[in-house]
Amino acid sequence: MFSSAEMPMHERLIPAADSIPVDWRWFQILLLVAFLLHVVLMNLIRERRAGYLCFPAG
Repeated sequence: MFSSAEMPMHERLIPAADSIPVDWRWFQILLLVAFLLHVVLMNLIRERRAGYLCFPAG
C-alpha cells in the first residue's frame, strides 16, 4: 500500500493544496473590504446592544 506522499496525484482522494496565482492587489482589496465590513458590523451590533442595555436616567 502506498503512503499519501507516494501516491500519484491522480489517485489521491484529497488533492494537494495549491495557491491560486492572482495579482497581489486582489488580496489587498479583499483585506480592505473584510476590515471595513467588520468595523461596520461590529458598530451596528454595539449600537443595538447599547439601546437594549441603557436605561433612562432618573
